[in-house]
Amino acid sequence: MFGDEVLEGFLAAARARRLLVAGELGVVELLERGAARFPDDWHFPFYIGINAFVFLEDPTRAAEHFALASKRPGAPGYLATLAAKLLSSAGECDRSLQLLDELQRGTQDPLM
Repeated sequence: MFGDEVLEGFLAAARARRLLVAGELGVVELLERGAARFPDDWHFPFYIGINAFVFLEDPTRAAEHFALASKRPGAPGYLATLAAKLLSSAGECDRSLQLLDELQRGTQDPLM
């Protein structure tokens, strides 16, 4: 497996490329390559989601990638609920409820 420096290199390149050509396919391709190389890392689907939401104005696609990122080790806890909120805002209420149901079934938190 590759070290952290390779992972950081992919992320840095994706961030720099995003600033130069925001929303273009090249950014997503670079992030998808990183995701294929590091399938357990949550950052890549997260940044694909950011790109979809901010630059492509596609909240449904963003939500799908945030949901994927939320299932990876070390992902911030807010990603699944953010994905559900975006799906709901995009009129995808059934998908939003399904995601929230999955989240509830997968937790040990009694408040959920």
